Amino acid sequence: MGSIKLIDTNTLRIWIATGKEVSILDIRPIKERLYSLIPGSIHVDVYDKLKQHDASAFDDLHLDRSIPVVTFCAGGNTSLIAAEMLVQKGYNALSLEGGITKWDQQKNGDGAY
Repeated sequence: MGSIKLIDTNTLRIWIATGKEVSILDIRPIKERLYSLIPGSIHVDVYDKLKQHDASAFDDLHLDRSIPVVTFCAGGNTSLIAAEMLVQKGYNALSLEGGITKWDQQKNGDGAY
């Protein structure tokens, strides 16, 4: 997974604020999404499959392959698996460094977003 690109929270915030086309995939269990989410993100119910490294996790996903896809989870580890699988399916996928935990820490720390 060393070849998977990471995106930091500041860059993703800039992309969102400037209207850059990006698909943001929340791959956490749905109950975690109830507490915190990234604006504009899409939830995909694949967490269990990703934890099992099930290659069929994204078989039903149909996104525009011409725009970047950012995956995120709680801490950034499972989203690496997700990004790797998406790259194998032809997507330009990145994993959010530090996950929603880092996103929320920065939101709460600096007041942005």
